[in-house]
Amino acid sequence: MSTKTIPTRDQVALQDTWCLEDIFASDADVQASLSTVKGSLESFKAYQNQVISSASNLYEVLKRSDHVSVIVEKIYVYCHMRLHQDGGNSFYQDLSSQSEKLMIDLETVTSFISPEMSTLTLEQLDTFISECPELALYRRVIEEVLRQKAHILDAKTEDLLSQFGEVTNAPINTFAMFNNADVKFPVITNEKAKKYVLRTGATQAY
Repeated sequence: MSTKTIPTRDQVALQDTWCLEDIFASDADVQASLSTVKGSLESFKAYQNQVISSASNLYEVLKRSDHVSVIVEKIYVYCHMRLHQDGGNSFYQDLSSQSEKLMIDLETVTSFISPEMSTLTLEQLDTFISECPELALYRRVIEEVLRQKAHILDAKTEDLLSQFGEVTNAPINTFAMFNNADVKFPVITNEKAKKYVLRTGATQAY
């Protein structure tokens, strides 16, 4: 009896795979974006203690944060989906780790924004929007921060908590690596003498 096994990535038809090139054309492109974003994070420091000093400052920091967040999320998705194609690929293991660290670094360098925004009043927000109409795009975001201001920590504490992201994510990342790439599942035989390879959440018939 022939053995049925799950095909490796290079054995899967192209039309049955993710088209990650819609996110980044190549690994080189995502690496270039990683490098560019890393180099741009320092620019957020210019807004520290200045977030609500003016309507234009508030708009600029929110717009910049928005723009960088979109790029970081694309990098994260691309890297992790590449890793999920083959959990044992060391190149994508490293790339996905870099993307995760980049996301944590972004959270860290922007951790002061919400605490500073939370000191606004609704009256000040209305005044700011009248001075900078583009800021109306972020009215809902700002109002949510103001609504939750009692639960927002000071900038120093928010910064400290964001830096623990890599540590708190380590256990789940270790488990995922072991579960998806390292663990070897046994073959079992059912009551009809049919053999199956155990899988996480499924079985593969022989």
